[in-house]
Amino acid sequence: MRVPVALILWVFLLYANTLDNGFHYDDTHSLIDNPSVRSLANVGRFFVDPGSFSAMPEARMYRPLLLVSYAVNHALGEYDAFGYHLANVLLHAINACLVWFVARRILARSGTALTVALLFATHPVVSEPVNYISSRSTTLSAMFVLAAFLVLVDGARRPRPTWGHHVALALLAASALLCKSVGIVLLPVAVLWLWLLGPGGRGAWALLAGPVIVASAYVLGTRAIVTKALLEPVRSQGTQVATQLKAIPFYAYTNLMPTHLSVEPQFFVETGPTLLAVLALALATCLAAAVVVLRRLCPAAAFGAGWFAVTLAPSSIVPLNVLVNEHRLYLPLVGGAILATALLAAAGRRVRFLGPALLAIWAALVLQRNGDWTSEETVWLDAARQGPAMPRVHVNLGKGYLEAERYAEAIEASRRGLALDPDIALAHYNIGTSYLGMGLYEEAIASFEAALELQPDMLEGLNNMANAYHHRGDHERSLAIFRQALALYDWSQLHHNMGAVFLEAGQPDSAVVHFQQANSLEPKDRETTEGLVRALIRAERPQGAQQLLDRALHEAPGDAELLRLLAQAQMGMGKDREALTTFRRAGLPAAEAHLLIGGKARERHEWRRAREHFDAGLVTAPQDARLLDALGTVHVADGDWLGALELFRRAAQQDATLASAFRNIGLVNLHFRRVAEALAALERARDLDGDDGKTWELLARTYAQGRRPSEAVFAYGRAIELQPERAGLYHNLAMLHQSRDASGDRREAERLFREAIHRDAGQTEALYSLGFLLLEQERWSEAVRVIEELLEKEPGNAEAHINLASAYLNLGKGDLAARSYERFLELHTEEDDMRRKVERQLQLLRESSD
Repeated sequence: MRVPVALILWVFLLYANTLDNGFHYDDTHSLIDNPSVRSLANVGRFFVDPGSFSAMPEARMYRPLLLVSYAVNHALGEYDAFGYHLANVLLHAINACLVWFVARRILARSGTALTVALLFATHPVVSEPVNYISSRSTTLSAMFVLAAFLVLVDGARRPRPTWGHHVALALLAASALLCKSVGIVLLPVAVLWLWLLGPGGRGAWALLAGPVIVASAYVLGTRAIVTKALLEPVRSQGTQVATQLKAIPFYAYTNLMPTHLSVEPQFFVETGPTLLAVLALALATCLAAAVVVLRRLCPAAAFGAGWFAVTLAPSSIVPLNVLVNEHRLYLPLVGGAILATALLAAAGRRVRFLGPALLAIWAALVLQRNGDWTSEETVWLDAARQGPAMPRVHVNLGKGYLEAERYAEAIEASRRGLALDPDIALAHYNIGTSYLGMGLYEEAIASFEAALELQPDMLEGLNNMANAYHHRGDHERSLAIFRQALALYDWSQLHHNMGAVFLEAGQPDSAVVHFQQANSLEPKDRETTEGLVRALIRAERPQGAQQLLDRALHEAPGDAELLRLLAQAQMGMGKDREALTTFRRAGLPAAEAHLLIGGKARERHEWRRAREHFDAGLVTAPQDARLLDALGTVHVADGDWLGALELFRRAAQQDATLASAFRNIGLVNLHFRRVAEALAALERARDLDGDDGKTWELLARTYAQGRRPSEAVFAYGRAIELQPERAGLYHNLAMLHQSRDASGDRREAERLFREAIHRDAGQTEALYSLGFLLLEQERWSEAVRVIEELLEKEPGNAEAHINLASAYLNLGKGDLAARSYERFLELHTEEDDMRRKVERQLQLLRESSD
């Protein structure tokens, strides 16, 4: 057992510096975002649902044993990448040991078998399947293929193979296929060995029965996936043949000179016969001839060459999205190592020094290559250096920058990819997500639209475009896109995000529904649990929130954030004393706890309760500026503006950086129409906190009162940027534009009125103003539609009936105008000039109709 132990130690020495590396590329959709692997309870589903392979519906694959390995990893350490990398290194170490056992059965001497195992374990080309967690399918499948081969050899060399050999061989063949379809290579490898090195006899060949049955069942069971790959190929068969012929010298060079490795080598599609393709065909012919010749001279070398060829064949025959990559050489490398060792052994002692020298060089290259796999950024930065003409490497580098929140670099890298290939949806997605992170929502939406035009079912694109509309305050459009995405895939993140939109839109009951759906799909997701609790509290269902929190706190009894949420639920049930105790358990001082409980009471307009808590907080912290400021808002609600002003000023004196105190001083002065004093206080609040939408709104109102319309327009614009969901801001800004009475301002006013209505269909003020604006522009039919919509929502709006009558008159519909006037008179019973004017107009209408 000394050799296997030494091999395992050698592999761990080579790859010890990979254990702290992160996740990469396909790991995101197949592992990190894939809810299926987060519970061992889903193991049964892995074997019946190819959709469980990925969070992306279009990435369906049947690899159940791979998913089982992910689920075990997740059960042991969730998403700590260390455990996943440890498993990958261990698998490679096991495979190195299996290669040693295989080589002992192929080669005559144990020393040469160790050389084969060391060449396989140390070759730099295997650094990709070891470092890249998603390449575990390759190493896992290879493990079962190697183990099955050993069973085959053992059974074939017996006078009569036992049933144990047949069963073990069938189970291992099935296991290889259940990790990755490349496990199918067991059959040609077995045939090759039986032909070149096998003992002959029916018993030996009969061992193939189990793998043949398993392979047939696999092909039939996965025919939907296999048929798509064969009947809907990503390129024509002619192009595939020409391209893969060109790949032969590439793979040969990569094996012999593994110095410029890349996660995506610079390699292009070959559309027809070229000199290189012809030379590659000649090379392949020579390789086949060498196998035949070596069969007699050196059967082990012939077998090694044949192993290399047949294990590489599946990816060469079936057209795949990626033209060439390094992990496809993992299993062929076993044959390459056998071939090289057999030839070196045949050459004699003169070349024995090459083995140790090669291992030393390769070990240094592996340690260096491991560093390239540290992060998404490093692996794709290296790929971009190795293959600057490959568009995807720039796009994936952009994704790496995006994950590191280096948005400008992500945009630049993705645009380099688009310059090489304008049809890469992921590049537009990267750019859109970068703009989303930068708060540039219009630019983000434009990029997501470009991505979705190329790939309409891109789930992440739909999700992030909906998020962009959410941040822009367009809840209706955001929810419509989320629903479109849900029609493609029932993803927990979509339900979570919809819950957040509904919560912000003031529809907590709908938010609860979607947070519950997200919670049922991912019951252990902390963020979803907290979202559901907040939605339940907002929906005035605090008992349900408390039940959830009790379960969560049972697992994390001292969690401060959960305790704060529990206190909020207790506040919702009117249990202020319990809430106070819970806040204290969460580590909050008494003054802070009273401030939060009083703030909740203030939200509910329970002014007496709010005052009690603010007063109680000031008993423990009499100089607390936040409590003084909060108590001032209660005085405002009670109509005690002067008392409120005194409290706001005391708060500002205690804390000259408290922006809300200066904002509230501005509010009181604005109430008393002291424009200069209001402006001074509000500009101070703006300087302290330039991202407070309420401050900008008050500034806009102050500028408008001070007859500074341009500055008022700018301030309303900033308020809208910060609070895009508030329909009233659009209405107020529209009124400013309408008052300026220029054609451009009227167009902008109309746009803003419509924005206000879009964000809040119940915005009757905006409907009234828009209807009036359309009357001014003599757009009578449009005015009728808007005013009628207003009256559906507010039938008692008397003035709207006058406006509607005016529109009907100009459309020549006197009878409808008369009805509108009559309705006005029913609603407006006060005897005033307006009523008398309408009565005269109605009389004239009746006389003209007679």
